[in-house]
Amino acid sequence: MKKMLILALGFIFAISCVNQKNEVDAKTLMVMHKLIERSHPDTVDKYLDYYAGKYQLPVEFSKLADGKYHGESPYDDYMYKHIVSFTVENSKLSEIEYDEVHEDGHSKKSDSVYNAEMNNNAYGSAPRVTYDNYEKQLLEHQNFKDVDAISGATYSKYRLKYAFWRAVLNGPGKHSSPR
Repeated sequence: MKKMLILALGFIFAISCVNQKNEVDAKTLMVMHKLIERSHPDTVDKYLDYYAGKYQLPVEFSKLADGKYHGESPYDDYMYKHIVSFTVENSKLSEIEYDEVHEDGHSKKSDSVYNAEMNNNAYGSAPRVTYDNYEKQLLEHQNFKDVDAISGATYSKYRLKYAFWRAVLNGPGKHSSPR
């Protein structure tokens, strides 16, 4: 019950954060980040769809100007920030790199101990494999709508989409600075 109240208050707070131009502001971005970190996947799906519609956040690379993009989230509850860099050429995604980097500087993708541990869990969701899979799906489909969540790495898909939106909001050639 307490979690539902927190989500409801977060949603009401997010609605109150809309500025006159109906653009995403820092408070709304933080609410989105917290929803991803602390909500059930059904709730995350519902509210990410809501925010995408309300703020006209793209899910297709063809909607973006050509250029190099970079976006990152604030640190999550486990002290990782989620970083994406990608290039759009001729209205198509041509390169993408996604990773989660701990505050101490180590990356999940290159952490062999963490990857071995995740490969041995019930889902076999090592970041080295799942992040590459998400990147491959995005290159193939050119949008987030057709990207299948990978069992054991669903939240990584949400975090990737969030970092993508941060990059898009910055525009090509600029870096995000999480607040």
